[in-house]
Amino acid sequence: MIRASDKKGGNVLGLQATGDPLVIVTYMFTWIRPEDDDKVYSGIDKLISTSTNLAESQNRLDDYIYLNHAGSGQKPIESYGLAQVKFLQRVKAKYDPEGVFEKLCRGGFKIPSQCSKVDDGYLNMQAGGSNEQTCSHFL
Repeated sequence: MIRASDKKGGNVLGLQATGDPLVIVTYMFTWIRPEDDDKVYSGIDKLISTSTNLAESQNRLDDYIYLNHAGSGQKPIESYGLAQVKFLQRVKAKYDPEGVFEKLCRGGFKIPSQCSKVDDGYLNMQAGGSNEQTCSHFL
């Protein structure tokens, strides 16, 4: 599918065709007691960090993060790359210049009004989400 989109000009997610399939790993967690939130969130963060480090050590980590399953500590829109984010910003400015969609849709990840490249290779922008489900994405 990525190769087919390349023939039509690419894709807004910044995905590149490679020799290996993109495998999206999703961790989903539920718990009952609100007083366990901090412990569970800490455990989730540790699991994601450990699995991300493992994938990176095996040269299998991809920057792409699937937006629908991203946790609040992740930055899925940033994972698309600077060129794709700037494209989304132009589309947003053209079709929603007043930011109605952003203002009326609570929660979730939003296309930032501005972004800039920072030293660690990530984009500097705001994001939001939910820790009810989180994931790491590997190539």
